[in-house]
Amino acid sequence: GELSLAFREVSFIPTEVALREGGVVTTLNLTECGLRSPTNLEHFSQLTTLILDKNELASLEGFPEMPSVQTLWCNNNSIEDLPGFIDAVLRLYPNVTYLSLMRNPCNRAYMDIVQPDLDALRLYRLYVLHRIPALRTLDANDVTGEELSEARLRGQFAVPRRPSAKRRSSSGAEAQAVARRQAEEQAQRLAAARQQRG
Repeated sequence: GELSLAFREVSFIPTEVALREGGVVTTLNLTECGLRSPTNLEHFSQLTTLILDKNELASLEGFPEMPSVQTLWCNNNSIEDLPGFIDAVLRLYPNVTYLSLMRNPCNRAYMDIVQPDLDALRLYRLYVLHRIPALRTLDANDVTGEELSEARLRGQFAVPRRPSAKRRSSSGAEAQAVARRQAEEQAQRLAAARQQRG
């Protein structure tokens, strides 16, 4: 089943909730809940979908290994270090096939969703797919065989650079506005997908 703590100020998963629900929940939605600690996440042994959108997370430090997780959404956070983040994903969620990192500083391509930076998008996708070739969906877009082939050949050369401090500070307010819009759109897509499944 699904457990949503979205839009509630909880900062961590309450122990009583984790102990009661952890063994049966397959989808855990922690969108914009003020998450500051992954405390009690280890109790969710059946989890296949983990949604961490809009929590100002900079990394997955302290998160438990969860090999059952196949879908990981970390949209609208503060992730800057893409190589470090991918290292953590590979270690913590080795079976992930759907990863979404839209509206993070490490993914410049989607800082403007109306006019995405297509060159940055291509390099970002090549790098992520080079590192995690098992992905079938990246940022709500299906992975193509052509992309995987190119990622195998060129992905290691698409290593992203960290944005400068000046650029990060100037885009903060704009990023938050677009982040809100994108989170709403993604929530609508998730609801539509659930309705289709029955």
